[in-house]
Amino acid sequence: MRLVPFCYAAFGVSSAVTATLVAATWKRSQQRCAVSAEVRRLRRRYLVVYLLAFFADWMQGPYVYALYSAYGFSPRRIAWLFVVGFGSSGVVGTVVGGLADRVGRKACVLAYCLIYSGCCLCKHFDNLGACVVGRLLGGVATSLLFSTFEAWCVAAGRRAGADDGALAELFALAQFGNGVVAIAAVQVADLVARRGPPLRRVRGALFYGGDVWPFDVSAAALASCGCACCVLWEENYGDVGAGEAAKWRRAGRQVLGDARVLLCCCASATFESAMYVFVFLWTPELAAGGELPPEGLVFSAFMVAVMAGSRLARLGTDGAPEGEGRGARRFAANALVAAVALAVPAACPGSPRRTLVAFLAFEVCVGTYYPTMAALKSTFVSEDARASVYSIYRVPLNAAVVAVLLADAPRRTQWCVAVGLLAASALAGLGLARCGPPPDPGALEARLTDDGRYLAINDDDGGEAVSS
Repeated sequence: MRLVPFCYAAFGVSSAVTATLVAATWKRSQQRCAVSAEVRRLRRRYLVVYLLAFFADWMQGPYVYALYSAYGFSPRRIAWLFVVGFGSSGVVGTVVGGLADRVGRKACVLAYCLIYSGCCLCKHFDNLGACVVGRLLGGVATSLLFSTFEAWCVAAGRRAGADDGALAELFALAQFGNGVVAIAAVQVADLVARRGPPLRRVRGALFYGGDVWPFDVSAAALASCGCACCVLWEENYGDVGAGEAAKWRRAGRQVLGDARVLLCCCASATFESAMYVFVFLWTPELAAGGELPPEGLVFSAFMVAVMAGSRLARLGTDGAPEGEGRGARRFAANALVAAVALAVPAACPGSPRRTLVAFLAFEVCVGTYYPTMAALKSTFVSEDARASVYSIYRVPLNAAVVAVLLADAPRRTQWCVAVGLLAASALAGLGLARCGPPPDPGALEARLTDDGRYLAINDDDGGEAVSS
């Protein structure tokens, strides 16, 4: 079978499997995780803002490279622009994301909307300086997207009385919805880019039309996200009593002083680094057989597989706390399967149909990864510095991605690196499963106040922190 008909068949099979998993898990999960009306309301409030934010992000992804190419940048210069983005996320984004514990998670979500809108505005200009500024802003926004939203959700969930099972189900729902909005965003982006006016110069370095349209639609989605956040979310904080230096010391002690938090960092950073390697390589790998893949269809099949994985994450669980090791063992098994899947292009290059099946299996693992890791982090990371710790988690991830981009190694070597990263992630998951309760009885704790602020107690930075 030729590649294009095979892609259609793969999309049909993926859709059927996902529909079966939804039918098998939806009612069970709702019965098993019986929640209060307040938790159900939290789900709706969180998902509206979360999905608008990710819709805006997905609108941009497929067209960044295409727009830079249309502006006449060489592939090497485009690669350096991507390095700037990941470097910004790892350095500036970490600091900005950590501010969420002190200035408020809702405030940083609104900052995400403004910063990412600025990134979209920069796409209207073809000069290198504007493109660099856009990548810097995009890196900071990405760090906020993957730290602040989840931190707000965990704190709001605890206040609403959500247990570990209810939070895990919410994260699975969010990942399922993320797959839906990804497919919708790519279709909308393709529609506006192809059907709207073509790319043209307005004046000087200013352009509009063509591949710029998806970024304008993304900016509109970001405005809607910000408005929804203002209306639907209340503010919550980490430890507002400690100074900035003390907060980062506390976050660093959590990562380095608690084996569970450190292993969570290793497991998530290595898995997500392999995921970015996959993002860079899947298109040229499928085209290696000489037949160009239908990228939009393949991407949609990938997202359907992610949706299947998000439901698979809840299949066979009974709501037991993830800290008992069960969640960590499931994570390790999932990472191991992902490693086997990406070993296929490393071992059998030039076989696009076999590789596509392996890629779909990997995307199922990606869909399982996000809710599983989110549940683990919600259990192991303390509330007072949650956003700071989540931001620290992204430092090794961005460093690894920058190293891969700069190395410019052969594709097969990069696949082998991705397999090694996933194997390391599986080992970290197994180590996490073996960890017991924290050995230090005086470990950092947090107490929730009436206005959503957390006060740190038993902290050797100066006793009990006092809310301002």
